[in-house]
Amino acid sequence: MTNLTYVASLAYKAVALQLALSEANFTAQHLNLPTPHPIQMADLTKAYVSSPRLKSLGVNIEITNFIFVFGINKEATLHMIVNKAKNIESFDLYPIWAKTPSLINSNGAYQLATQWLAAIDVDIGALEKKYGSQMKVEQAFIWNQPSLDVYHHPPGDTNKTMLPIFNVTWGHGVKYEYAAQVRILGTTKELMGLTLGDSSLSRRPPLVITNAKELNSIPNPPMMRLQHPPSASKTNSPTSMNAPPCQTTASPARNQSSPKCGHTYSCAFNFS
Repeated sequence: MTNLTYVASLAYKAVALQLALSEANFTAQHLNLPTPHPIQMADLTKAYVSSPRLKSLGVNIEITNFIFVFGINKEATLHMIVNKAKNIESFDLYPIWAKTPSLINSNGAYQLATQWLAAIDVDIGALEKKYGSQMKVEQAFIWNQPSLDVYHHPPGDTNKTMLPIFNVTWGHGVKYEYAAQVRILGTTKELMGLTLGDSSLSRRPPLVITNAKELNSIPNPPMMRLQHPPSASKTNSPTSMNAPPCQTTASPARNQSSPKCGHTYSCAFNFS
């Protein structure tokens, strides 16, 4: 029976995940990321595969310390890498980073960003030709008066502390947030995140499943029901007469709201 829902079949997911794993391994190797080499299916902590009825290919895979996203755009290529341990939302690390000197400046951040993009087969010449005039290197900072709203400080307010976090971007637009974006932790020169919005800049072959329709039409194997073992007779249980009934207490729901972002970016791009 054809899968008419917008949920990918298990057969399709298996092939899509293998393709994504192969590309994640290429990326991790060429960026020298601190991941298992190679990343294997057993290393995945989370995975999501979109139905081919929604797009050509869309896969998110997550391991202990990184997230890889593929196929957001029409061409199914690498779209995003996120460092889970050290990223722009690691608010608890801001006070530590604020006291640690950066090993790079804006020029160094630009050099690292282009070096990393080139390492994963992004056409730097095409990137600069198409978006060079829109390239920016910005440095994150935190206000020294966190009680004030980050967007409503007095004009010209300089009471802030710069963070060793550099955001290198090309081509801010409507079609995608950035044509390319690389975020770097200057204290260690680590990759915090990378996004390739304009997939036409990638020289990597797109991830294509030529028989996606056929794979997605394969029925999933039937679900197996878990059989509970037969309970012992109350008369044979030594604790049945005295044991109190099992009680469970629902834990209070955790507040899932994220902390208010107390940072923005200040342009600090100075070629020397």
